[in-house]
Amino acid sequence: MDNFNFDTTLPPDIDIVMLKRCLKAVFQNQICDMDIQNQINTKFYIKSIVDSEETKTIDRLLGVHLSLLNSLANPVLYAFWYPVFRTYVWQILDLCKIKSERAIPES
Repeated sequence: MDNFNFDTTLPPDIDIVMLKRCLKAVFQNQICDMDIQNQINTKFYIKSIVDSEETKTIDRLLGVHLSLLNSLANPVLYAFWYPVFRTYVWQILDLCKIKSERAIPES
């Protein structure tokens, strides 16, 4: 929550650092006592902070986590498209099955 670009046409009568600290305290179920002079600007700044955090969260989800999932799953799914690869996979699974049956003593 440190870098925000606010509209500079509005008068800077609100302490943004104090507002961010107050919001952080409220989200942690703590009491925050802040004297608000201009309610319209305060609503604007709070909305800007919340929008910025939502954007960061969505960006991280789409940019990092989904692309990581795609990069891990795509080669496997693409490889199963080819029948030759599928036969190799089944052969490997059959070999593992045969080895595991040999390793387990029958009683």
